[in-house]
Formats: sequence, structure tokens, C-alpha cells
Amino acid sequence: MFFIKALFIKALFVKIVVFKRNYLRLIGAEVRDSCGSSGTGETPQAFTPRRLTARPAESEHLEGKSTTTHYLVNSNKVCENSLHKMAENSKEKGAGNMKKIAFIGAGSMAEAIISGLVTQQVIEPENIFVTNKSNDDRFVYLKDQYGVTATRSLQLLVQDADLVVLAVKPKDILETMQSIKEYIREEMLFISVVAGVHTTSLEGIANKRFSIVRAMPNTSAAVGKSATALAANCHTEDSQLQTAITLFETVGTVAVVEESQLDAVTGLSGSGPAYIYYLVEALEKSAEKIGLDSETAKQLILQTLMGAADMLQKSPKTPAVLRKEVTSPGGTTEAGLKALQAHQVEDAFIACVQEATEQSKRMGNQISKELAKYVVSQ
Repeated sequence: MFFIKALFIKALFVKIVVFKRNYLRLIGAEVRDSCGSSGTGETPQAFTPRRLTARPAESEHLEGKSTTTHYLVNSNKVCENSLHKMAENSKEKGAGNMKKIAFIGAGSMAEAIISGLVTQQVIEPENIFVTNKSNDDRFVYLKDQYGVTATRSLQLLVQDADLVVLAVKPKDILETMQSIKEYIREEMLFISVVAGVHTTSLEGIANKRFSIVRAMPNTSAAVGKSATALAANCHTEDSQLQTAITLFETVGTVAVVEESQLDAVTGLSGSGPAYIYYLVEALEKSAEKIGLDSETAKQLILQTLMGAADMLQKSPKTPAVLRKEVTSPGGTTEAGLKALQAHQVEDAFIACVQEATEQSKRMGNQISKELAKYVVSQ
């Protein structure tokens, strides 16, 4: 009787295995470690590096035609905390030995990063290659100022590069990726500072899987004080993420987030410098109304901002506690804060950041849709 039961259990197990194998063949997929992206350029609901997913069968690319990729298996539980572990592990592994960095785009953000790399001696200037669309004067300036190699040969630029920085305008990303996709190798790391362009869109245009880190710095990178957020796709190794962290630490501080959070980052710190400049403009106007000359007012305002920022950074106390410590009952600060509350300034700032975040989402989705149409039509 025991022998018959054992045979029955074994037969049932074989049937389950065969059914599972045939099911996977039926859906044209094999389980692999991938991104869980729809391949349409849409941002995943929750970015989860090294997510357990399924990849399309090779038959999707028959007759030289590429189709939209559909990932079928999805398990967020597999890597619930993998993003944070990835960031922690990358800090231990170091930045690695970067032999060649290629910049596509030579604007102010590219210059800020190049300046940081050269100043902090992360890589020799002659191993930094730069290109742009047509501005020869910019070429000469960057070469003379930083000692970098300027070239219009995309093959010379990208071939053998360990790291490629995409620093072009969103409207130019399609043409850029099309022109370099034949030179993309699996071991390359791409860092994109192109606003609104998802990692899945970049992979879709190139029709390849490769390591991509999206970065959202801000304009304070020009003075080495950027607040930069990074989001890596699932093909990015820990050491590659650390390379990206090292790159942006040359121009400020770095935080690692999920890709789905980059719109919020854009609304908060990406656009943040403009909010601070707006506040300073208001303080300057108020100084004029109360009888202070512009130079004295500027000096006082800037030092007040820097001092407050330093206090926030070095003190363990919350902003609310620090504010209360300055606010004496019946005093001048309390009177001023009451005026701000009467004009709902706090609500206005919250609305400001929320609207900027929503605009980032709208712009990103529009760009993704346009790129997805191109990818599907190939």
C-alpha cells in the first residue's frame, strides 16, 4: 500500500512539473532576473531592482522585427528591500577603475560633472571624451578649460567607454540612442540626466538590455552643491551604482531612490533652487520696503540662509523645534510667522512642490508614449 501511494505521489509531481514547463513555453517566457517592465516606456508602478520576472521568448524577434516586450511574472516580495541593500553594498565595493568616460552633450550640467571629476582627480582629463551636436566653440572651451578630448566621431566617443553620460535635451534622446546603439555593450554603464526619459525607454530604443542609472541633479551642481537623486535599473551591478554615486558626489550630495520616485525628486530638489531664489527675491523686496539698501540686504539674507541651512544640517533638532526656539511669545518672529500663516505660505509651498511633481509625471509620460510608438513600429 505504501509503495502504491509513493508511485501516485511521484506521478502527480511529474505532472505538475510538466504542466509548469509547458505553461512557460506556451506564454513564450522563461523565468529570469529582470526589471518587470512592460517595455512600452511606461514607468513601473514600483521600481524593484533584481525583480523575479519572465522574459519574452526569442521568437519575438523573428524576421528582424522587434515587438513590445511583455513581462509576465512579477514578485515584489522577492526584493522588498533590495534597493536599500543595493545602495549599502555598493558603498563597500568602491567606484572601480574607470578608464574612459564619454559625455554626449556638453551643456552646463555636463561641464559641472566634468569639473568635479577633474578637480577631485577621479579620472585623468584625457580619458574624458565629449561631444555635442554642433557647437565648436563649446568644444574648444571644454578642451582648453579641462583638458578633455572633444570629438564628433560617435564610434571614437562610445567605443571602449566604461561609462556613458547622456546629457542631451529630451527631444534629442531618440536620435542620440539610435546613433550609438550599435556601439552599446552589455558591460557598459549609462548615466542619464535627461529629464522624463525612463530607463525602459532607453532600453527600448536600443533594443538591448544594459545598465542604466537615471540621475536628477539640480543646478547647484555648478558650484559643487547639488542635491542629486539616483535610480538604477535592474541590470545595474552594485559596483556600477557606486560609480554613479562617486560621479555625482563630486558635485554635491547623493541619495538613491526608486525610479518611480524621481518625479517627486524633480518637484522637490530638482526645481528646489528656483523656490529658494523666489524666496530671496521676496526678502529683497521686503528689505527695500523697510528701508535697507540692496547690498546690505543681500549680505544679511545670504548669511541668514547659509546659517539656517548649517543649523539644519548639524543640529539633531527638527525644523519645527529650531523654529520654536527662535520664536518668543509676543516677539517679532512670532508676529512675522503669523503674517505668513495668514497668507497660507505653508500651503502655497506644498501646492508648489505637488504641482511641479505632477508636471514632471505628465512630461515623462508624454515622452515615454512618443518613444514607445517608435519602438513598437520597428
